[in-house]
Amino acid sequence: MTPALALAAALAVAAAPSHKAAPVRPTHPPPAAAPAVPDAPSTIYRIQQIAVGQPMTPELAKQLEPLHTLDDVEALLKANKITFSWRDLDVSSTRISEQMQQQIAKLPPHEPFIAAGPRGWTVSVIVDQHPATAASPSPSAP
Repeated sequence: MTPALALAAALAVAAAPSHKAAPVRPTHPPPAAAPAVPDAPSTIYRIQQIAVGQPMTPELAKQLEPLHTLDDVEALLKANKITFSWRDLDVSSTRISEQMQQQIAKLPPHEPFIAAGPRGWTVSVIVDQHPATAASPSPSAP
């Protein structure tokens, strides 16, 4: 929130009447919850990932196109003096969109793929996958 918006919000709260309105009671009962749909079996993806906390430039995107390993991506980022971090994580397929899962399924094994995020972008490789079981640890979010 910008300082101007924060100030405007604070002024609006301060100028609001101090009395509280009585809660409105619904005249109809709430709708019944939809019946539960059985969950499809999920997959746990073991991922190695390079995370970059800055926007991708068109020039860098072009340089990334011919690369096929995370080591090659790391070398490119170092050559361009771009800060990055490595991480290993497990991600459940329930946390990945159906469209993204379809795209991942089309990749050759261990082929890097790029995803934009709220704070930059990542280059990831799926190194293993297995069906989720009740004994599987709760996978982290990407």
